[in-house]
Amino acid sequence: MPRSHKLSRTDADFNAIGSSLKTYRLNAGFYPTTEQGLEALVHKPDTAPIPGRWTKIADRVPTDPWNREYRYRRFEGGDPSDFELRSAGRDGIFGTKDDNIYHSP
Repeated sequence: MPRSHKLSRTDADFNAIGSSLKTYRLNAGFYPTTEQGLEALVHKPDTAPIPGRWTKIADRVPTDPWNREYRYRRFEGGDPSDFELRSAGRDGIFGTKDDNIYHSP
């Protein structure tokens, strides 16, 4: 898959994962914690906060076009609706210039 297609897919994935996280929030009343991660879309968390209303939203934890799991982080201390999704990009290393990043609107 050419690089531009991979970046387009990453953008589409970010939108889809963002929508899944919003659905989780509608059901649970909050976003998963950073520690619960995107796994909370697949399996009900067993660490606090445990959602009273939980529904399986995904069959597996989403992976980027390089077949690596996306990194999810909920910002603590600020607006509880703020989160970040990140792909390590082609080099597979988080924190380098080829990372792709999405911040919740």
